[in-house]
Amino acid sequence: MNSGRRDVASSHFDGDLPILLDVGAPIVEILGITSQPTSLHVPAVVIDDTAVKIAPGLIARGQTISFSLLVDGPAPTLSCRASLVDVTVQEKREPTRQQSPGDQLALVKGIKITVLALAVLTFLQALTDLATPALSMVGPGAIALALIVAITVWELARMWARRRRARRSTRQD
Repeated sequence: MNSGRRDVASSHFDGDLPILLDVGAPIVEILGITSQPTSLHVPAVVIDDTAVKIAPGLIARGQTISFSLLVDGPAPTLSCRASLVDVTVQEKREPTRQQSPGDQLALVKGIKITVLALAVLTFLQALTDLATPALSMVGPGAIALALIVAITVWELARMWARRRRARRSTRQD
């Protein structure tokens, strides 16, 4: 991905050396190469055992080139070697999704509410068993289920609203 302010031109490849993306396992086949935006060309690509070599060519500002590879080996790892003039190469990791404290709190609340609902259900079951057998089949189960569903939907709605507010505040910054 060229996230810089300028294009990376062929002239930026020092000594015409390619960018080498080594996956640490033998590459069997290139399954696909895509470019975003699609209107931009992809520089020539060659497979060399465990590496993809990207020949000198234009990588436009804002362009992302993606490779889908079939490799033969367990747990491939990616490393990059590039000799580019006036270009800083950095590894970009996709952020991992971690539970926020609010998500964890909502989960704990949900567990507490479920335990409470089961306690209420048990109490109602005992009462209706004393009253009538027909009521004991439908009444408490339906009440407890409705209570659990309503509270779960309410907690999820609150969690989604918090996330939406957090996204809006980061966009405005």
